[in-house]
Amino acid sequence: MKYLASTLTAALFCSDIVNAAVTIDIFESGGDIVATASGSLDISSLPLLPAEPPFSGLIAGSTWRPGQFDSVIIAGGGERDVYGIDNQSIVFSTGSNFRATTSSGDIVAIGSLTGSTNVLNVPQGYVSGSTLSGTSTWPGQTIASMGLIPGSYTFTWAADSVTVNILSDSYSIGGNISGLTANVTLQNNGGDDLLLSADGGFTFATPVNAGSPYAVTVSVQPAGQTCTVSNGSGTVSNADVTNVQVVCVSGSNPAHPVPALPLSGLVLTALGLLAAAGTQLRMLAWRRRK
Repeated sequence: MKYLASTLTAALFCSDIVNAAVTIDIFESGGDIVATASGSLDISSLPLLPAEPPFSGLIAGSTWRPGQFDSVIIAGGGERDVYGIDNQSIVFSTGSNFRATTSSGDIVAIGSLTGSTNVLNVPQGYVSGSTLSGTSTWPGQTIASMGLIPGSYTFTWAADSVTVNILSDSYSIGGNISGLTANVTLQNNGGDDLLLSADGGFTFATPVNAGSPYAVTVSVQPAGQTCTVSNGSGTVSNADVTNVQVVCVSGSNPAHPVPALPLSGLVLTALGLLAAAGTQLRMLAWRRRK
């Protein structure tokens, strides 16, 4: 019943499903190869092929079954429906047969077959437009060891597409700062301090690997100003990040805030002062009577 909730929505919009596409990113992470699949698909025009048994993470290239398969990627795992899409010949791996050690989430697979109809795998019972998300991990592997060819490869059909991104490089993180009148310190992923003293473009010194997250924050605010970050976080794909925006305006500095005294505190303080003054007046009057 995994896709029951999306079935009602799909029924309402089946005549006008938005082309959303799925992206499969393959990248190195901590000494492993990871493949993640995300997005949604319109499969309404695709022919359903004979059923295949459940499967999970796999990457295979042109040396796996020469003359039959060009390249195959399976992310996630589980029961699957198989659809034919076209007869594009796309080679993104020259490796053999690599089975993932761990897989989770929805199965999403694409296979380029030599001289035959390419195949798309989605979860059994998948409804067009439903969200897909799956991941698989190959420990101790690299882009090179698996024969993967860095680049972007798109499989298309009339209504939609699947893009396989093989990410092997690291990319810079940067953007633009405006309104700055004093020194400010930015950080990426909690480190890589970057001190700025004037408006203009900026780039952090340490690049970030493709497939890894980035998060730009203000670690030290400028004196008398507040700087805010937009477009500051995400996941590096296969290009430099250049659209981080930092805008500084004059005003209180959140790094050195002035503590606010609650209303109740103000009232209690005033009452205390009045009580103290009353005590002093009574003592003065008593001394005069003596």
